[in-house]
Amino acid sequence: MSLLRDIRFEHSSRLVIWERTEDNGFFLNDLSLTRHETDFLETLIPKRQKEWLASRYLIQNLLGFKEKPKVKKDKFGKPYVVNSHQHISISHSHDLACVMTSDVSIGIDVQLSLDKISRIAHKFINDDEWRFIPNDNVLPYYHIIWGAKECIYKSYGRKKVDFKEHIHITEFRYINCGFVFTGKLTLGKHRYYEIRAEKFNDYFLVYAIEIDRNHFNAFSGIL
Repeated sequence: MSLLRDIRFEHSSRLVIWERTEDNGFFLNDLSLTRHETDFLETLIPKRQKEWLASRYLIQNLLGFKEKPKVKKDKFGKPYVVNSHQHISISHSHDLACVMTSDVSIGIDVQLSLDKISRIAHKFINDDEWRFIPNDNVLPYYHIIWGAKECIYKSYGRKKVDFKEHIHITEFRYINCGFVFTGKLTLGKHRYYEIRAEKFNDYFLVYAIEIDRNHFNAFSGIL
């Protein structure tokens, strides 16, 4: 297993990305799982077992918790660390595992670049977003818009969100070395996000940080 990225930024936020190369034994030797965790692990298929173990390894060893963190999910399935004020978000794609923590609500998404996303783009891209997607370079925009909406959904942490109707991404220009834009959730009380994205090897990395409306308006106004 190798550390590929370790990013620190405002709100005591930290994001780590690891490439998973070890077998499950590497993680099991380090994590000291409880009986309940071991029983839960055995209910997962092998791919999910490795994802679960890798994310817990990152949380325990890289993200600054003084004691072994206990990660649970709330009634909506959103992960949280017991007895910690830090928000947490987790993402996996093929051999990559990503974990992000922050003092504010966040979401992270990593995706391997694949042509098949074109088949579902119509399900999550709304009319306003279609208008700024260039015809000669659609795939990065599909991945970034999907990733941004997935991040906002993870941050919100509730069900019954329609990506096309309830999550709106402001116009951006794709730059593979990284860029910043905004998005908002319009289901119930509106929520606003600063979103960062970049191409990372053959992956698209996107993460969202919840901001207040004034910050959103000021930021969006200078784009």
